[in-house]
Amino acid sequence: MAGLCPNNAQKTEEYAAHHHDTTDPASKACILQEPACESQTAVLKLEGIFGKPTSLLLDEERRSRIMARLDAGSQDEKHMILMWLKKALKQLALSEQQPHHTSTCRIVQKALREARGEDRGMLFAELLHGTDSELKAHVKELYESPQGNHVLSQAIDVSTYPQLIMIISALRGLGTTISKHRYGCRVMRRLLEHCGDREEHIGELLDEIVLEADTLSNNGNGTYVIQAMLEYAPGRRKDVVLKLLPRFAELASNRSGSLVVERLLSDDVGDMESRELAIQALLRSEVANIACTRYGSYVMKRVAALQENHGSVDGIARMLAIKLPDLLASQHAMARVVAAFGLLLPVPQCFDLEGLRSPLYFDARPGM
Repeated sequence: MAGLCPNNAQKTEEYAAHHHDTTDPASKACILQEPACESQTAVLKLEGIFGKPTSLLLDEERRSRIMARLDAGSQDEKHMILMWLKKALKQLALSEQQPHHTSTCRIVQKALREARGEDRGMLFAELLHGTDSELKAHVKELYESPQGNHVLSQAIDVSTYPQLIMIISALRGLGTTISKHRYGCRVMRRLLEHCGDREEHIGELLDEIVLEADTLSNNGNGTYVIQAMLEYAPGRRKDVVLKLLPRFAELASNRSGSLVVERLLSDDVGDMESRELAIQALLRSEVANIACTRYGSYVMKRVAALQENHGSVDGIARMLAIKLPDLLASQHAMARVVAAFGLLLPVPQCFDLEGLRSPLYFDARPGM
């Protein structure tokens, strides 16, 4: 075994003080100095300090110490910690979080971020390996887990091209299922953020999502995937819009669907053509009915903001003006739509309001 390296003597003493252990300083130097020991020997020494990696499941202090070493340790020390974690990586990734404690899945996420080159490949091999069916099973296990889905999302973030292709191949055929899943939708959204504009990588998954875009928009989890697709996959935006148009009024009036419609109509996501298609779809519907619903009122308020760049919004304003009594009777339309379209202004004080029980309003738009 290599002796205590003079350059690492102070570091070794600080390490021992930090971890409150009595392991021989020369042995600990073997972990901290440049690769003078075999990896397996160093891992065994690390086990002498921290115990088995599964001990992290029950020891919050030990979890904090490992996170600190992954933050501040040298690359060699991080390598040894990653080798040590490898034995229980999947178990740590899936372990349930204890209230008010650091989840072990955060350690796995941190390990993926800090790993370099072969170390990262080693971690990927522990989490995702085997035949196609085995790989799909590993991915399913991760995305269905309250903790594992964060690990899979982190893996997507730091993946190399071959690793990313491996993950995408495991998701093929599951695009709709994952998008509707409580945790899986997070993974799908992260994948879209990461490579939504790379058609050659993710095209088959995008096809799956487009085919079910209207159904996913109405789903409490799928809505976030469709919003992400509108934002991060501009090449498929029009395909999504065309799929939504037949049910546009319905989508605009419900909670999940209205989020998609609002996102499509926003300046930072939608393009002029897509927004115009959406406006034309609204012109073919009963916009007053939409405006009087809780969620539809937010959509119509967003439409009103487009008047300057989309002349067709004037047609929606005229349709709303015709149904003004219905709007005045709706708390949602009164709260968000009437003022947004500038339909009403307070009656001037010179008007005789004697005997009226409520404020009187008149239409502010010329010619009406």
